[in-house]
Amino acid sequence: MKQTLVHFPHELLGLPLFGFGWILIAWLTWCVIWAILTWKRHASLAPLRSQLPVMALVAIVIVFIMPWVEPHDDTGQPIGMAIRGYGVMMMLGVIAGIGLAVQRGRRMGIHPDIIFSLALAMFLVGLAGARLFYVIQYWNVYFYPPGESFQFMVIAGRVLDFTKGGLVVYGALIGALVATLIFLHRHKLPKLAFADLVAPSMLVGLALGRIGCLLNGCCYGGVCPNDPLGMEFPLSSPPYVAQVHEGLLLGLELDDNNLVKNKVDRDSLAGKAGIKKDDRVQRIQFFEDGVLLSLGERGKAVVRQVSWQGDQLPERSVPVYPSQLLSSINALLLCFFLCTIYPYRTRDGQVFALMLILYAASRFLLEIIRSDEPHVYFSLFTPAQAVSLVILMTGLGILISTFRPAPLALPVQESVMMCEKNEDTNTGRAEYVLPDESRGPSR
Repeated sequence: MKQTLVHFPHELLGLPLFGFGWILIAWLTWCVIWAILTWKRHASLAPLRSQLPVMALVAIVIVFIMPWVEPHDDTGQPIGMAIRGYGVMMMLGVIAGIGLAVQRGRRMGIHPDIIFSLALAMFLVGLAGARLFYVIQYWNVYFYPPGESFQFMVIAGRVLDFTKGGLVVYGALIGALVATLIFLHRHKLPKLAFADLVAPSMLVGLALGRIGCLLNGCCYGGVCPNDPLGMEFPLSSPPYVAQVHEGLLLGLELDDNNLVKNKVDRDSLAGKAGIKKDDRVQRIQFFEDGVLLSLGERGKAVVRQVSWQGDQLPERSVPVYPSQLLSSINALLLCFFLCTIYPYRTRDGQVFALMLILYAASRFLLEIIRSDEPHVYFSLFTPAQAVSLVILMTGLGILISTFRPAPLALPVQESVMMCEKNEDTNTGRAEYVLPDESRGPSR
């Protein structure tokens, strides 16, 4: 686990990184380079027209949103921003997914610019969807706890601060699918054929993203009874804090009424503090420098409090199932499987449908060993398992619909959708050029 990889200061050479600073300069420089390369390739800037809103949106985020999200000290002064392992792995997942889609798209006659444009839309909307799902799921826990006065700026800052995690995979999947449908409909491209093409890329991105979960400590598994197969997490990590609140690291086993269920081991922290069976634990609070446990009767004031300093607590958590690694391996295996069967598909949509079915089924099973989400639906399913069932049925519906005879839209033989094919008579090499949008997509 390594949540922070590097910490960038607020200023560099007298100029801030965020707002009207170095990152904006870097983004504008990239936009200019991209425009120059586009002009050299197409002798026209027409292909950039559809990207101008996105370029402007990114600039707005850099100038206005990033300074707002940047952490501040107690005096309100910005202190720079940490680069999290979670975010780095997420970006690597995006890059790897795009690279795989471009490589596979070339084989099908698809111009890379189409993949890049589609990937940008999928990334932005998918990121928003992932955060939206998390905010909805944990609204009363992290964003607007009961009893807290409503402060729009404070809550908005919490919602926008996803640098420490707080993204739901299914939210990203649904958001990316919505963006894909809109993009393909707008450009009159075959939806199921492109869904088949990008399905493995979504999985390779997910595989690297789950490594980010491991670095962040989120999406952790339940207690692993077989120590060699388990994974321990350090002090203050999400699994560690959860085990403190459950009483596990203190030597307690609590029932649904917060009563100590079994006899307390005398050598445990709780045993040495005199806590006994049937004592009621009102609250367990974890701080950076220790733990405070409050004992008392239901509906009555606290009877006694017990505290432990940080050096008295265990250095690491009880071993848990490495659910992040298992999820990453699962995504990689599914990606390899889909790439393998892709050439043998007989109808558009079959590969995409299999991705939905297999991932939903495997995610449903992986949720069994995870303990970071409660069973809220009929006390049987976690939110992810409930969504898995919906995704599974959707995949089955798409797969059944592909039984109707229809020709494959990919690979393209004579021309690439949205592109015109120019062939160099000297070298025999084909170049696919995006046409002027005023003429519409080529047929």
